[in-house]
Amino acid sequence: MTALTTYMRRKAYGDKSWTAKTTEEFELNGRTAQLVVSTTKNDNGVLTTSASVGFVTGPGIVTTAIFSDYFAWIERTKTRCTEKAVSEQQARAVANWPIMKAAVIDFYSSK
Repeated sequence: MTALTTYMRRKAYGDKSWTAKTTEEFELNGRTAQLVVSTTKNDNGVLTTSASVGFVTGPGIVTTAIFSDYFAWIERTKTRCTEKAVSEQQARAVANWPIMKAAVIDFYSSK
């Protein structure tokens, strides 16, 4: 199990919007799972935060099965994609990390 890692960056091309990601790796059913919560601007200009799970298959390699692995929308807000807005929305999502992690464990225990 690794500690939470959060990073923010601004795109160097295109709309130059901000993105934030927080990740944690942990053991799940004998495999190493990676829970990622990301906040970014979508194509409609809405600031979205989502949670997804992938499984580490090698050094630096994470695989996700579309429509099979865990994915959830956490928050969608119609606002400008500023550093402040992204960091605040990401912080609200990360504050509920234990609840999200429990939801992930429940999701995979029912499979």
